[in-house]
This record gives sequence, structure tokens and C-alpha cells, in this order.
Amino acid sequence: EEFSYTVASIQKHAMHPEVSKGGAWEDIAYWICTFANNQYAVEEELGTDVCESSFFITLRSGSCRGTCLILRDHAEPLKRSWCL
Repeated sequence: EEFSYTVASIQKHAMHPEVSKGGAWEDIAYWICTFANNQYAVEEELGTDVCESSFFITLRSGSCRGTCLILRDHAEPLKRSWCL
């Protein structure tokens, strides 16, 4: 259920006219932190400097057009400082 909610949320976001800009929503790519970082070795993945992290590198890549935060009923990510 959680993953299908995530997929549906991303699809809805991609289909929004401000995001798709008249193009096909299926052509929009999303970088998902949970899938991009080895969750069993997060410290090694993030490095010793925030500028070495894959999240920072992705946001500064020049191809990132925005961010998308998926919230559930209790808005749990907003309790995490790195999500604010």
C-alpha cells in the first residue's frame, strides 16, 4: 500500500500542468533518495561533507527542476530537519 501510494502521488505530480509543461508526463524523471542511497550503508553513501552526498549532487546538477515531498496523514517527514 505504501509503495502504490508513492507511485500514485508521483504520477499525480508529474501530470500537473505546471510540472509537465505541455509535455508527456511519462517523460519526467524522479530521483528518489530511498532508492538512490544504500539504506544499509547510509553514512558511507552520504560522505563526510554534505557536498559529497548524492542528494546535494542531484539538486545542484542543473537538470533538477524542483523537489517533491510526499506526505501521509501525519506529515511525518516534517519532523526531520533534512526535509524542511
